[in-house]
Amino acid sequence: MTLPSYLLFTEQNKQKCLGLVIQTLQELDNDRKNYLFNYFAVAEKDPNMDEIMKMEKIEYIKKSKDHLMNFNSWAFHSSVITVDYMKKFAFVNLLKSEDQKILLKDCYIKLGAFISSTRAFNSKREALSFPDGTDLLPKTEWVIPKISPSLENRIRCRLVGRLRELNITNEEYLLVNVLIFCNPAISNVSENGKFLLASYQQMYSSALLQYCLLTYQQHGPTRFTDLLGLCHVIGKHFEDVIHYYVLLQLNRSKVEVKKLVKDGIEAAYK
Repeated sequence: MTLPSYLLFTEQNKQKCLGLVIQTLQELDNDRKNYLFNYFAVAEKDPNMDEIMKMEKIEYIKKSKDHLMNFNSWAFHSSVITVDYMKKFAFVNLLKSEDQKILLKDCYIKLGAFISSTRAFNSKREALSFPDGTDLLPKTEWVIPKISPSLENRIRCRLVGRLRELNITNEEYLLVNVLIFCNPAISNVSENGKFLLASYQQMYSSALLQYCLLTYQQHGPTRFTDLLGLCHVIGKHFEDVIHYYVLLQLNRSKVEVKKLVKDGIEAAYK
């Protein structure tokens, strides 16, 4: 049975629109990667989220081949890169400044974890790390050794393991990426903010569903559900990060935690 020409035209339009959405997301992600790998963010002090928000433009300096970065410099640089990446999305800029700050604080660590996990998966690594292989977690001596190894292992490996199970594609990564922070359920966002986020969430969810249906046919709805389930795994990862942070405080660790990172973790308590 041949479909009517107007239905074929509509389906072609849907695929074209999906292609344009993915292309736009790919360009933004390529820009993010370029800054992550080839530059480093510059700041005179250790800025918090409020101070980052007030910056008209993040300053970056080209990284030389012999430029070495440790845990602290990577923690700051990767955090700034993720926040800057989020701010380049149209719907984020349409939010009121207070809603924008709430969104960035609530989501950037979760988004950063998903991006880092996908990078590890694509590089065929089992654990999270910064781009040069530096451990994502600081070196510290724990007073509670029976708790920390399993906790650290979950933080490093759980999300990467799930991506490996799903064998996530690049297109799926790009669409899930934006769905992580296009979330109207975030606490304390204004009603106008929730409406805006819900509208864009619907758009990107529809794009992901269409991709799944085109790619997996009758298995598309199941694939779509599995991909949305990544948000739950990311939530569990974030709970582990919070637990880890609390242990750092209880053990009076001397590990430096950047203010921007503190803002992202402590937003969970509010």
